[in-house]
Amino acid sequence: MEKDLISVIIISYNIEKYISKCIKSVEKQDYTNLEIIVVDDGSTDETPKIIQSMASEDSRLRFFCKENGGPSSARNYGLDVSKGKYVLFVDGDDYVAKDYVSYLYKLIINNNSEFAFSRNLFSSKKQQQITEDKIKVLTPEQATALLMSTTVVVSSYNKIYSSSLLNKHKIRYNEKLFYGEGLSFITTVSQLANNVCVGDRRVYFYRKNNYDSATTAFNIQKIINGEKSIFMIKDNLILSSKMIDDMITLHLAVYYLGACVNLINHNQKSKYKAEYKRWMHYVRVHLPSLLANSNVSLYRKCMLIGGTCFPLLIAKLDIIRRKRIINNSYN
Repeated sequence: MEKDLISVIIISYNIEKYISKCIKSVEKQDYTNLEIIVVDDGSTDETPKIIQSMASEDSRLRFFCKENGGPSSARNYGLDVSKGKYVLFVDGDDYVAKDYVSYLYKLIINNNSEFAFSRNLFSSKKQQQITEDKIKVLTPEQATALLMSTTVVVSSYNKIYSSSLLNKHKIRYNEKLFYGEGLSFITTVSQLANNVCVGDRRVYFYRKNNYDSATTAFNIQKIINGEKSIFMIKDNLILSSKMIDDMITLHLAVYYLGACVNLINHNQKSKYKAEYKRWMHYVRVHLPSLLANSNVSLYRKCMLIGGTCFPLLIAKLDIIRRKRIINNSYN
């Protein structure tokens, strides 16, 4: 089972509080034939020193420092220097279960896939491990629609990729994107893979209490860049599919509703009045078709109805939800 070298790419930027735990969790994997590539994206705190010290104690750890260029640039750097047959990503402020690599590796090789991922992860202390792992092999169309459906994690982690697939099609992160770059990357992979294996086991710990994270602070350019990434996916689809088109419509509607809630909760609605109006208009225009779509969950339908009819209430509920998430997040 351990004949294949697997590359685990960790990117870091000013996460001195978290990077040690992240790297140690990868070093302790029950799959040991690893190269652990850590790419520091121009940190200005003690992060590089911590990594360098750990690299001297584990010959599998390869440490690279580069000028700050954003997460896409850092991940591309890691891909370019990687030597493994398969590649996984870990964000430096998160950590992973002991079977993170072995679980995803079994998914991809046991099902002759070129891409595999888990639908679930640990993001709250209250979450339990699953009791039954429902493994499915999806077509590229089904997998791409699932990734656009807003029901699974759309980032690069919690997934395993065939290096030959990435290199054959020259798949890399779009360095013009600094938000939504992961979704663009994984949907390109899913469309080009021979098939995609999906499981349910939780093997990744996603930390939600890092207040310095790029996903925490309000940034209008981040929101606009995320919107750009979704349109880039839509405009550059490899597969022609109504199923995928419907899920892109859903994804945009949910994204826009979240953007509107973000503006309300940060008292930015009046400043970005035109954007708020445009985003809410999109949600309202597409609401009827989304409500009629059997592939859209009841939860999403209720959320979209509530967001269009009672945006202030939804914004207040979102504040409560976020506080609860942070309080229950892993340390």
